[in-house]
Amino acid sequence: MRRNKNIQTDISFIALVVLIFVYFIFLIYQEEYLMDNFLIASVVFIIVLITYFTNLTTGLIINTTLILTYITYIIIQSLTKGAVIRPYVYFWILMSPALTTVFSLFTMNTSMLQKQVMELNKKLVSLSTLNEETRLKNFRAFENDALIYMSIAKRYKIDLAVLLVKFRHQREIERLAQKEGMRQVVGQVTEVVRGITRTEDELYQIGEDEIVFGMLMLTRKNSIEIIQERLKDRIAEIDTNSVLNTRQLVLDMRVGIAFYDGEKDVLGMLDAAKSAMQYDV
Repeated sequence: MRRNKNIQTDISFIALVVLIFVYFIFLIYQEEYLMDNFLIASVVFIIVLITYFTNLTTGLIINTTLILTYITYIIIQSLTKGAVIRPYVYFWILMSPALTTVFSLFTMNTSMLQKQVMELNKKLVSLSTLNEETRLKNFRAFENDALIYMSIAKRYKIDLAVLLVKFRHQREIERLAQKEGMRQVVGQVTEVVRGITRTEDELYQIGEDEIVFGMLMLTRKNSIEIIQERLKDRIAEIDTNSVLNTRQLVLDMRVGIAFYDGEKDVLGMLDAAKSAMQYDV
């Protein structure tokens, strides 16, 4: 279906180019009626514009009305005053509806292709499991992977923790760092987190407007506090001078942790970790 639309767009575009070429060739051989052709062409292009902002039916109705009016006028002039019907009259009777139709078909097919592209982009975004900015796995990937981790934890009776980390003063950092600087800050935080945790501990970016890092960790409950403190200390040691172009800024983070109890679902664990984060002062 999409291939057919592409062919229709190509054909209508070629037809439009051919008609415009024919129009200019016609003008060359009608130099003595240049002003008449120019005035009629102006009317035709106004009809084409009206068709663009309305639809083909409206354009053809306007064409038919004006052509019939023009033919009536020419016939009356010919019968009453003996006026000769010029060749360009026949040309424009055919050219006007043809140009309107081809231009309308071209714009309609182009619009449909643009709509298809937008729909495909939306589908790609919804199916994507990576955040475009940070290249970290996103919330969709977190949901999918969490189900697997929960199954493993339940089967082998291993503690599963969801650990969330976010900037305590994100807006202030964004104001100082700007977009590119903030991207670098996020990259440095990501490196620190990956350096502290194990390879199998997956890292995600849960939030969009508010940057929230999430981790799924198969670990013992008594060791998670050590990881939490180590994370805070290492992130606070990040050198922000080169990124922020200002004094050294300590990246103060909030951390929230929730353990899988065998009953909560993915969103339940996430909400529990977010609630715990509120008490991290």
